[in-house]
Amino acid sequence: AAPHAIAIAGLGDPGDSASLGAGRWTVQDLGAQRVGVLAAPRAGQRILDACAGVGGKSTHLAELAADQAAIDAADQSATKLGLAAASARRLGLTSIRTLTCDLLDPAAPLAAHYDLIVLDAPCSGLGVLRRHPDAKWRLTAADVPRLAAIQRQLLDAVVARLAPGGALIYSVCTFTRAEGPDQVAALAARTGLRVVAEERTWPPDADAFYAAR
Repeated sequence: AAPHAIAIAGLGDPGDSASLGAGRWTVQDLGAQRVGVLAAPRAGQRILDACAGVGGKSTHLAELAADQAAIDAADQSATKLGLAAASARRLGLTSIRTLTCDLLDPAAPLAAHYDLIVLDAPCSGLGVLRRHPDAKWRLTAADVPRLAAIQRQLLDAVVARLAPGGALIYSVCTFTRAEGPDQVAALAARTGLRVVAEERTWPPDADAFYAAR
């Protein structure tokens, strides 16, 4: 379960809701919400949302930290980050800074160290087929090892920016072992990081997410 969530039936298009536009609430799948809960951000922390996209997890992290953390929302897509910034404004959040950059570039304008890093990595997306059934026609078996290699590169890049005693949250919206448990076990083996928690969510209650702290 997600402690700050409610499920509403028969709402129709959320975008038509005045209370949504007023920033009283937002929409996020239960699986994605569990990532923020696992991260457990705190006020005063410097936080990196490493593949922020449209900012769903960035804004959740900000809310959980009472808008008192310093959150860098990084992504390669300026368009997505524009939507993330708009979401933050709608929700009245001021603790999020958007950064358009490549995480694999050593010169990326990021802080040297973060207390908490959330990497919701690019993945095969098999866990969200119920909402994106067209993905079945785009994916091949070769995509999983290709994406796992990218995830490994991203993990190594962000680990280099993890402060001593800091926490890394890794998540993917898929259920393959190569992109989930095997990826995390390999990271622990080569870096000395210790896996302290792992979670999965499954349909019909949520998308199929894997996350580890």
